[in-house]
Amino acid sequence: IMTATFRKLALSAIFAVSTVGTLTMTSCTKDEPLVCTTGLTGSDCKTEVRASYYNSYKGSGSDNTGNTYTDWTAKFTALGTDPTKMNMQLLNDKLASMEALTVTLTSNTAFNIDSKTSGNSTFSGTGTIDASKVTLSITEKETLSGITTTYIITFNNMVKQ
Repeated sequence: IMTATFRKLALSAIFAVSTVGTLTMTSCTKDEPLVCTTGLTGSDCKTEVRASYYNSYKGSGSDNTGNTYTDWTAKFTALGTDPTKMNMQLLNDKLASMEALTVTLTSNTAFNIDSKTSGNSTFSGTGTIDASKVTLSITEKETLSGITTTYIITFNNMVKQ
């Protein structure tokens, strides 16, 4: 009985030592690429991606009820120190502000529009962005007299100005 117990303990010890050795041997090396968190890039992951998006992008869109939005602008600016956050100002063709929204990068080229209630409407949505173009899908849920209407406004190709 003592021999069987000793063998189990010895095998357990050998397994534990080999596991620790394997984990130690698979640690990072200089040759492995650095993977930056969302919002950061560069060889040291200290460059904010959003800084290249601080621009105005102009384009046309439509909504699910047939309305069109010609020459509208989405203007992106800095927001705080979180590298995934930006302000997005939506401007109509006369450059009048239609809505100020906050976006959160979900990858270095995609974002969510943070939910915001303004008056009788709640806004949310998604988009893609790079240094030269933006796509947007904005959902507006408007409640008047207890009836909620949903509008989905899509801008497929807003170009940097």
